[in-house]
Amino acid sequence: MITKNNTHFISKASVVLAALSLSLTTSLYAFEAEEVAKTADPIEYSISDSSIITVPVMKGALVFANLTDEMPAVVNYFTSDEEEAIIKFYKETYGEIVSQVDEYGRLTLSFEQEGKKIRVAITQQNEQRQVDIIVE
Repeated sequence: MITKNNTHFISKASVVLAALSLSLTTSLYAFEAEEVAKTADPIEYSISDSSIITVPVMKGALVFANLTDEMPAVVNYFTSDEEEAIIKFYKETYGEIVSQVDEYGRLTLSFEQEGKKIRVAITQQNEQRQVDIIVE
């Protein structure tokens, strides 16, 4: 039970870890076809008064987590695009892949751009792919 005198906060690191482990421990929620087909605009967030960073998502993405109020930033979404198309999209966005790890059914791509480390994790979820993006 949470009271005024005993308020608990979940650290952002815990939320990030939970979001990443979601792809290994849960099944895809059955979304309506028109809900999945919605186009998502790139999500923008500010890390300082003078800098805006865009976290791009695939066309038709169904964003289910947007933790972009502070660094590290995390965006999670589902897409019906194939893994190859997702890889191509992020290579075009962030440049060459620095490292690539395929473990436990999750492909994790690492990029570096403008001094920031970017990880893109892709996991198969039934007929969809879950994409988790972390910008540090």
